Amino acid sequence: MSKNQFQILISRFDKFESEVNKRFDGLEKRFDKFESEVNKRFEKIDKRFEKIDQDHAHTMKKFQNVEITLSNIKESIEQLQSN
Repeated sequence: MSKNQFQILISRFDKFESEVNKRFDGLEKRFDKFESEVNKRFEKIDKRFEKIDQDHAHTMKKFQNVEITLSNIKESIEQLQSN
């Protein structure tokens, strides 16, 4: 192989390497964008679950208050019946 042929081969390899790097960079950018979109979706889902958890806690507190009220009513009825 002559020096000129070797230089041509190196030049072709450099071009090939450059194209591969460009494509790889493009894939990285697309992956980063995809990852960002997925993270945003999960953040929205997490916020929804936080809201559900808050609503559930609020509902449970209401049920506890109802139970206390029913217990007080039951005690009052028992006191009335014992008199």
